[in-house]
Amino acid sequence: MANEQRVQLSTQGAGPALLQLEKLETLNTHSKLWTGKRVMFLKVQPKVLGVVQIMVGLVNLSVGVVMSQASLHPVTENSLLSYRSVGPMSVDAWYTIWGSIMFICSGSFTLAAGIKVVRRLVQVSVGLNITSAVFAIVGITISSFSLFLSSCPYSECSLMRTVFLGLDGIVLTLSVLELFIAVVLSHFGCRITCCEVMLVVSSDPHTTQTAPFAQREEV
Repeated sequence: MANEQRVQLSTQGAGPALLQLEKLETLNTHSKLWTGKRVMFLKVQPKVLGVVQIMVGLVNLSVGVVMSQASLHPVTENSLLSYRSVGPMSVDAWYTIWGSIMFICSGSFTLAAGIKVVRRLVQVSVGLNITSAVFAIVGITISSFSLFLSSCPYSECSLMRTVFLGLDGIVLTLSVLELFIAVVLSHFGCRITCCEVMLVVSSDPHTTQTAPFAQREEV
């Protein structure tokens, strides 16, 4: 009887130590998993793609400013000089403004996530890239309609329409490029941040549970 009590006391005393050991093993496993995920994310070259997104946004914004200025046509009414916009649909929808701002924001956070691969930065980057992909789809639709539906009631518009067609083609190309980059970054970002399996150490040192689809914090 005395020997059995000593064995029970020894087992109870080893409980906290065993629990700490299991916690350390779990943390070590999480650290290795995150290291592997981080390497996979860096293989996509997020820093390069982030810089490309920023450049796409800046060029798109510059083209939009040029189109906005070129679309202002002087009109004289009642001896007063005024300006009317005769630009394409992409100018009237201001896509080159709000779309470019979103592309620059997503590129900036993607670049930051590539420099320092932290879970929160990657999650923000994924959210912004998904939004950028949606904006790019809207921009592709607007630019496509703008290429075929542009019209101008003035005699000087033949040359202006040719210029607008070329600029709309640039905007359309940049939107397709942004859509491709945003989809790629969103895909790989989700793979390292979404729906991960995490080991949960119970207070009972003899049980360890698995929590599917739980998001773990970075170690």
